[in-house]
Amino acid sequence: EAVARDAQNNTSAPDTADSGYTLPTVAIDTFTIGSEGNEVSSELNGSATNASHVSVTLTGPNGLEETFDVEVVNGSWSVDLSELELPEGSYSVEVVARDAQNNTSTPDTADSGYTLPTVAIDTFEVGSEGNEVSSELNGTATNASHVSVTLTGPNGLEQTFDVEVVNGAWSVDLSELELPEGSYSVEAVARDAQNNTSAPDTADSGYTLPTV
Repeated sequence: EAVARDAQNNTSAPDTADSGYTLPTVAIDTFTIGSEGNEVSSELNGSATNASHVSVTLTGPNGLEETFDVEVVNGSWSVDLSELELPEGSYSVEVVARDAQNNTSTPDTADSGYTLPTVAIDTFEVGSEGNEVSSELNGTATNASHVSVTLTGPNGLEQTFDVEVVNGAWSVDLSELELPEGSYSVEAVARDAQNNTSAPDTADSGYTLPTV
């Protein structure tokens, strides 16, 4: 408001005007990088106010760093990550909005990522002592709920077992099987609740009886 006055202290009618500014703001609404059935999926979007564009920086495993400059449309923005290689690991994203005058927002950040299962066979033994056959099969797994175990052996033997992972460990009871002399192989594959599977682990064992 402005009011003029003269030497006699007469004053004018006031005049008024308004001005001001509002800085941009930005928010990440969804940031997910995950895997189901060993198929990687991703989603990254959010909202912004008083902004024309958003600068998005994604960092991840193996030194990954990608920057995207995306337009804000009706208060929303999104980034398509589907063309990127997104291996297992941890990811972070930082977004900053800007307006036409190049004013920038406070950044917003978020984290996501995934870890695939792993499996290891710790013990695999099929043997005989005093013509009594014995067997042992067990191992460990990480980020897994179950392990699929396939045993192959003599005379076309093939048996598959689906066993639960308990406190990071698993085992298979082979005592009910006929296990004649010969060579045996086992393959174990772990899986998680999203049906992601590990690389397989394998082992061999067996025995041969004396001949005379």
